[in-house]
Amino acid sequence: MHNKEITELPAPPSSRIGVYLDHGAGGLSFYNVSDTMTLLHRVKTKFTQPLHPGFGLNLHSSVKLCDLG
Repeated sequence: MHNKEITELPAPPSSRIGVYLDHGAGGLSFYNVSDTMTLLHRVKTKFTQPLHPGFGLNLHSSVKLCDLG
């Protein structure tokens, strides 16, 4: 969701999603992570307010945040 607008993606469900943020360049990318990484969606914008992650979970699912920097 961005600016109260939801973007539906034509992608199969995934057990692992990668998110890459390049704050200075205004890039936010989402990847399906398996043996390879497949780009699902990319947003190019100017971030003017703090970013907050949001998660939708099913029963018995989990979230793990990793800093790769």
